[in-house]
Amino acid sequence: MTPRQWPPEAKARAEKAMAELEAFYDTIRESTPFGRKQEMPRFPPVRSAVLTAGDGDSYVIQKMASLEGVLKKLSLQLQPVGFDEDSVYVEGMGLVSSIRAQLHMHGLVEHYSRPGQQSPGAHSALGDLMRHVLAAAILTTCIPAWADQSVTLAARDDGFAVSSTATGAVRKDGPFLAVALPQHTLRQGKEFKTPTKVIEYRVGLARNNAQGRWDVERWSDALQVGFTMNPGDTRQLPSATALIPIDNLPSLKDTWLVVQVKVQREGTVGTTYAHSQKLALD
Repeated sequence: MTPRQWPPEAKARAEKAMAELEAFYDTIRESTPFGRKQEMPRFPPVRSAVLTAGDGDSYVIQKMASLEGVLKKLSLQLQPVGFDEDSVYVEGMGLVSSIRAQLHMHGLVEHYSRPGQQSPGAHSALGDLMRHVLAAAILTTCIPAWADQSVTLAARDDGFAVSSTATGAVRKDGPFLAVALPQHTLRQGKEFKTPTKVIEYRVGLARNNAQGRWDVERWSDALQVGFTMNPGDTRQLPSATALIPIDNLPSLKDTWLVVQVKVQREGTVGTTYAHSQKLALD
């Protein structure tokens, strides 16, 4: 997709609106339920500014409505039995990040990453979840409860130093293909005797080109990894959902998913790949 050329003042308004939404959600996260209820009257003008900046985008409208539902849950003075506040926090952060990603895709904001975001260090478990959500705007740790098509991704080449294997589900979600990967494992072969640094990974939509070779048409944003593997190591990656933009693609026929893992060995950066079966979502 080629982003629309917006006037500078429109982009400035969009960035300001997103920054205000993100700051509002940070305030909600740091408040007590009573404090959140007191903050809620600030939400309608923030929401209006984002929707105006989004120029009526239906995906932004949908995610903003879902975010309002999350805020209402967090503002309840008496939470229901079994209420998992941390999970609801992370769900809301995923929605905020998805809104920024959509505006970025339209060329209205400059980047996916949250400006000025500080990790909630006082709550380490929640902080880890938040950092994974914020690491890439269209990758979230919220795994949705749907499964339009189950997928399994595995390497076709045994010669990779680090092989990727993943299972999950995929569905259409507005202008995105949403890929949930609750199980994603990396393994370094024992025959590779030096350590390998795993830098990041991303998920793409592939099909064969006119020359009969596979090619990736669209990528999700990348999720940073940043650990080192030794010969024989196996590591489980955190659950994640990748959003691949599919707007203006005429068809998903004969496409499949590819996970690309970027690694560094002995000073050289390379990539490894795992492929799914063909999709049946068209």
